[in-house]
Amino acid sequence: MPIRSTSGARPADAWGLPLTAASTQAAGAYNDTIAAYLAFSRDAGTRLKALFAADPDMPLAHVLRGAFFHLMGLPALQPKARAALAASQAHSERCTPRERLHVEALSAWCAGEQEQAIERWEAILLEHPHDVLALKLASFHYFYLGNSASVR
Repeated sequence: MPIRSTSGARPADAWGLPLTAASTQAAGAYNDTIAAYLAFSRDAGTRLKALFAADPDMPLAHVLRGAFFHLMGLPALQPKARAALAASQAHSERCTPRERLHVEALSAWCAGEQEQAIERWEAILLEHPHDVLALKLASFHYFYLGNSASVR
């Protein structure tokens, strides 16, 4: 996916949202990982590894890793999801407010508070309706909770 420029110094994702990333290469790897996730591609994990190779400290990369561990639905992966949360929190001081809400959503998810996680993603979507990660994760939770009216 292409890298879209923003008026600030931060790289941006394919939808023009600023990313706390070390480089446009890292932003491109993020976009590739999101595209693979959206397409239910088998190589989403490989793309996530490439993202970490490009920027091991990118907060949203850690959020994405934690979400992937949760999405696998295996209790044995919950400690890895919590480790990804801790890593995202360690880098959250340099995040945008939108990215901080993603960290908070992952924190709520790790604590088993799905409704609170949804509230964070909905808060993101109110101000950033093109945040496809928030959209996809909120939709997953609505589906999982049986709230078909809210699935977008």
